[in-house]
Amino acid sequence: MKKEYRFLIKLVIGILMIITVLIGYIPEPHYFVEFTAISNLSCGIIILVDGILNLKNKQVPNIIYIGFISAMWVLSLLCLLGAFGLYELNFHGAFFFLHVINPLLFILSYLLFYQEKGEKKRQKVIAAPYVVASYFTFDYILGQIRGHFVYGLFAVNSFKFVYAILALLALYLVTALFGSLSIFLNTRISKHLYKQK
Repeated sequence: MKKEYRFLIKLVIGILMIITVLIGYIPEPHYFVEFTAISNLSCGIIILVDGILNLKNKQVPNIIYIGFISAMWVLSLLCLLGAFGLYELNFHGAFFFLHVINPLLFILSYLLFYQEKGEKKRQKVIAAPYVVASYFTFDYILGQIRGHFVYGLFAVNSFKFVYAILALLALYLVTALFGSLSIFLNTRISKHLYKQK
């Protein structure tokens, strides 16, 4: 695909992601600390920058992309749980885009338009959870300060440090798996689309 087309597609996706964050969260800015807001806004900026770099035959470094791709997989998984009624999510208005459309568009854009390099796969998989792990750590620290976590899934006083470490390890493993899956799918698709050897 021509770099101009990739740029336009990424431009549209990036603008959509940023605008839907603003529409969804400006009325209640105190919710901007939510993972949905931070990840969608960050991914919107990343994909815009990547589209601009594509015009110069460059791309955003993988270490940046892989962390946010893994984060979007986590958001998609939460969305799936919400769709089955196992977890409560807002699917109205802009939040339908933030929870469903945007993550899917970002993942598809990565799979179809990002050329993953074959080297250092293990290091990429190890690094993949950095966004989700950083947010979890941020939420845990913020919860200790405010007395409640961002999503309120657990009471701060009952979610001991040991549980937080175990949850962080579980999140790390799941997110690393998403990173590995993303790299695998991307390299397979890239070999077909870009005739890589």
